[in-house]
Amino acid sequence: MRALVTGAAGFVGQWTCQALLRDGWAVTGAALEGIPSSGTLSADDRARVDWVAGDLRDDSVLESLLDRRPDAILH
Repeated sequence: MRALVTGAAGFVGQWTCQALLRDGWAVTGAALEGIPSSGTLSADDRARVDWVAGDLRDDSVLESLLDRRPDAILH
């Protein structure tokens, strides 16, 4: 299963990514700045997330995220 987490670098987003990874999901994390340098996610979990930096209000960013055909989108 593939999940897209928007705001993935934030406090709740990192916890969400961590829970999804533990449950066996493939996670794409969308964040304005890309990979967070610190927070809840371990270095291993950060490496397992497919990070996409960009603004969801940008049509090209949103289109590239949806082209990954996620089974679930969490914001």
